[in-house]
Amino acid sequence: MTALGCGDRSPAPQAGNISRAALALSVPPGADIDRVEYKVRVTFLESTPPVQTVSEVYESVALRGQLTAVLPCRTLPSGQGLNQVDIEALIYVPGRVEPYIAAGTAVFTCRRNADTPVNILVTVISQLDGGFVDIGLCINGIGCSTKVDTSLPDSVVGVCSESLCNPLGGAVFRFATECATVYAASPTFWVCGDATDWLIRNRTAISDFPIPDADGDWRFGVIAFDACIMPQVDLTITDADRVVKVWRGVAVQYGELDRVGGINLTPEATTRRIEFAAELKVPPRAPDLPGPEVLVLIEQEPLGVRTRFITRFGICDIPTQGVELYPGSAIIDVRRDGVSAIELLMGDNETRLVSLVARCMTSWDETGANPRPTVICAAPVPFVSAPVDP
Repeated sequence: MTALGCGDRSPAPQAGNISRAALALSVPPGADIDRVEYKVRVTFLESTPPVQTVSEVYESVALRGQLTAVLPCRTLPSGQGLNQVDIEALIYVPGRVEPYIAAGTAVFTCRRNADTPVNILVTVISQLDGGFVDIGLCINGIGCSTKVDTSLPDSVVGVCSESLCNPLGGAVFRFATECATVYAASPTFWVCGDATDWLIRNRTAISDFPIPDADGDWRFGVIAFDACIMPQVDLTITDADRVVKVWRGVAVQYGELDRVGGINLTPEATTRRIEFAAELKVPPRAPDLPGPEVLVLIEQEPLGVRTRFITRFGICDIPTQGVELYPGSAIIDVRRDGVSAIELLMGDNETRLVSLVARCMTSWDETGANPRPTVICAAPVPFVSAPVDP
């Protein structure tokens, strides 16, 4: 979704509705959609309490569900002001009575006599009755199907590399995920869990784990992303090539096996919804060393907003340092601050308006014998507008 605005000329600084924005939702080519209904709300955040300036409902029957509207945003007498756009899309597809519901939010600075480009991510996640734990329709997204199984090595072709094969020929726990994308031919996979032999090829990610003789609890995870490219560079959610690095509405596939009393219990496949995920780089420890990448996961829980992260092929759901849980808060939006930090925009569940911001940044944990990447999240502070340039 892209929002663009242009300002009406004004002879002197003054407060009021002087800038206008056009909002549009583009559904990917090939999506089978009957129509999309939109609810659009624009709120001026810098009044006490925040003032809702626009509340509109639209219906689109155009190709790919496109909507274009001209809407006002508000400034302070200084010539700029923080505004929030909230969009809810009701997406109707053939063969389904109830619509899929997607929502997007963006906070932007409304400036007098200046265009205001804003990008908003909208994704739909739902369950399919496909026989596995399946993730269904995603707009600008991805769908995955997952299964778990245990078998003997001779029943699986290429079950593990020689270095990981069980020399006694014990059972193997297989966790397999296949994903289909909207844009890219193959998804970008992030995998995590206990030490295992991963096979990642095209649309499939497979973990074949030789089950030890001892009792234990082993868990693996897969996250798949479509290589979505925005219409314009927005370094708060994309890289310099317009490739999205912040995702909204993410499904994490998990496979888990428990062994108790020498008996392998029935393996489980589960799916967990993450509100946001953001890919960041960890600064290198020395100029000639590469900087690894981490994926920060932001989850909405009843207690508040919880932050975790993973590294490629590392363990799953590593707690962030500093602050891990923001109690009583609701996550509204996430945006990158450079390539190594993100800002969490939070509010309350009732109004869904941004009032707090917290910064999470990548670093190195030097406490153990071997330094490892980590993410440090700071306490929230009030979300306020930046000063106007003189």
